[in-house]
Amino acid sequence: MNAPASPPMAAPLAATIESATAFLIPARDHPTTLREVIEACLHEGPRVIVIDDQETVHHSTMLADLDVDRVFLPHRSNRTAAIRAGAALARERGFAAAITLAA
Repeated sequence: MNAPASPPMAAPLAATIESATAFLIPARDHPTTLREVIEACLHEGPRVIVIDDQETVHHSTMLADLDVDRVFLPHRSNRTAAIRAGAALARERGFAAAITLAA
């Protein structure tokens, strides 16, 4: 009798997410975790869009060396407004889907 076949190994996240997907990450005054979350997303391959409502932490200098797209909101906004702004940029850039993350 043959042993049952092992289930296939899961593919890395980057292999399962199409290139037409972007990560949307609102920058909400989390300087200790924001960069780590962005770097993890960049490692997976899809495009990263950071939405910055210019709260008290200045993310511009903290993220200057990362290859991310940025949306700057003119004033403090809620998470929904940030996601909508990021989704609008994603659509404009031709992305078909977006994954939202909190840092």
